[in-house]
Amino acid sequence: MDLAQRHVETSKGFLSYDYLVVSLGSELAPETVPGLPGDFRTFFTLEGSARLHDALRSFDRGTIGVVICSLPYKCPGAPHEAVMLIDNLFRRRKIRRQVDIYLFTPETQ
Repeated sequence: MDLAQRHVETSKGFLSYDYLVVSLGSELAPETVPGLPGDFRTFFTLEGSARLHDALRSFDRGTIGVVICSLPYKCPGAPHEAVMLIDNLFRRRKIRRQVDIYLFTPETQ
């Protein structure tokens, strides 16, 4: 990395940039969560989002839990946004009163 010249060397060669954002991210490891069923839904992958979308389209009553199992996770705002989007979906379908939505995170706030 050459900050003065504004370029980094990658396995594909040199990359010039105007702004450099380094995002270390976190890895998904659902197999490390004891008791997590194999048919869980996630919004952190494209495949998981598609499965979640399909499940929510056919959901008409009951309880939904959005659960973040450990810190750090990929996007701090994502679970909160997901709950709001799920809420909005059921309001538009006029069945919000039949659905309880809960958010569980390990955050201290």
